Amino acid sequence: MGASFIHLSRHRRRLCRSCFPQPEDLSHDKELVAKLSPQSKSLLVPEDKEGWQSANDWGTDVAMPNGSCLSFRKGVPEKDMAAASKEYWELISTTTNERSWSLIGFGALWWLVPSIAIYVFGWGVGWGLSWIPKQVARSL
Repeated sequence: MGASFIHLSRHRRRLCRSCFPQPEDLSHDKELVAKLSPQSKSLLVPEDKEGWQSANDWGTDVAMPNGSCLSFRKGVPEKDMAAASKEYWELISTTTNERSWSLIGFGALWWLVPSIAIYVFGWGVGWGLSWIPKQVARSL
């Protein structure tokens, strides 16, 4: 009994985890990089209008858990790269949390609106059915 319960609870966690957006699943986006602080953006290799980076500026690439790669300029200290990477990962985590809450909100809305509609419909039917006997009694 105990082992099967643990197995089911792990399965539920995996199922719930797969339903909501995860930071590891969020792809690299220029909008996320644009939200970085000016200090962190100044450490990254800039892109031109077409999205290309100059190979002369490349220093170190830092791989992120979501598969993206942050390219830092030459000569950037390790602690600054770690701070910028942490800031980028916090932005990704915040974005996935916002998307999760949005998903929860839409789910609640899809549950709440039909429930209220059914309640109002039932209330109207109940009112109509209570009105009919009064009309029948008046006509007698």
